[in-house]
Amino acid sequence: MVPAPRKALRMGGRALRTVSRLPARVSGGCGSGRNNFSPNPGETPVAVLRVQILGCKYLLAKGKDGFSDPFVVVSVLNTRFHTPVIKRDTSPTYLPNTATFEFPLYLSLAHQLGSIELVVWDQDWITKEYLGEAAVHLDSWFRQVSDGVFGFDDPANQPYDVPLVSTRASTPTTGTVQIKLGFVNSPGTLALMEFRDVYNELVRRSWPSLMSAPPTEGIGTLRSYQHGPAYEDDGGISSDDSDNDNDGDQDPTNGEAESDEEGEEDGRLPPLAHFAITTRIHCLHHPRRRRYPPPRIRPRLPTAHTSNL
Repeated sequence: MVPAPRKALRMGGRALRTVSRLPARVSGGCGSGRNNFSPNPGETPVAVLRVQILGCKYLLAKGKDGFSDPFVVVSVLNTRFHTPVIKRDTSPTYLPNTATFEFPLYLSLAHQLGSIELVVWDQDWITKEYLGEAAVHLDSWFRQVSDGVFGFDDPANQPYDVPLVSTRASTPTTGTVQIKLGFVNSPGTLALMEFRDVYNELVRRSWPSLMSAPPTEGIGTLRSYQHGPAYEDDGGISSDDSDNDNDGDQDPTNGEAESDEEGEEDGRLPPLAHFAITTRIHCLHHPRRRRYPPPRIRPRLPTAHTSNL
C-alpha cells in the first residue's frame, strides 16, 4: 500500500479538526415550523413596515484608536438588512437612502411577529465584533398611539432612541440607536385597512403568544419572536451573527448518561458525594498509599544528681 503524501495528511487532519468544531446549534430542517415564515399563497401584504436607522450614539470603542467602524443589522422575521459601515466613529449618522428598509407584513404571520431586531457590529479587516443589540417589541413600536400616528410619512411621526443591551459578558452595555418607523401602503395596491386598524389587528393576533411566554424567557438573551418553545435558538438577534465566539465548540455528544455509570460504581456513597470527596479520604483509600511505621518515642534518660562534698 502506497503511503499518502505528507501534504494530503496535513489537509486531512485540518479537515477532521474542522468537522470536530462544528457548532452544536443547527437550524431546523424543512419540518421545523418555527422557521416557516412564508405567507399564505396569494396573500397580499396588509401593510409595509418602513424602518429608518438615523444613527447611533455613544457606542463602544473597539479599535485601538478609540473608535469603531459600526453598522446596524435590522431584522423582522426572516428578512434582514444592514446599513453601510461608518469609519472611525462611535456616534455615526446614516443617510436616509442607505439606511431605510421595508418589510411587508402579512396577517397570516402576525402570530410570529414579535419584534424588530437591531444588532450593532464593528467591522474589522477580517471579522466583526459585537457592540450591542436591541429588540423593539410589537406592542411598543409606536410612541404616539393615542394621537393616531402610525404612518411613516405622517409629520407627527418622530424618531426615538432605543437603548442597546449586551448579552455577552465580554461586551459592556453602552450606546443607543435612533430609529423611525411607520406603515406605508404596499406598492401597486390600495389601502386595505387604516393604519390604526392594521396595528391593532397585528397586536391582537400576536397577543396569545406574548401571554404564553414563560416568565424566565429573555434572561441572558433576547428572542426575535415570543412564539416557540422555551430555551430554543430562534435564529434571530445575533444568533447567526456571532463573531469569533467558540460557543459551538462544545462536544454535543457529552450527555447525562455518563453520570449514571459513575453512580453505580459509587453505590455506597450518597448521591453526588463523589464530587465532594476530600483529599484525606482519597488518600486513605488509595491502593498505593505508603504505610509508614508508627513513630518511635525516645525514652527520657534519668538526670544524674551530684552531691555536694
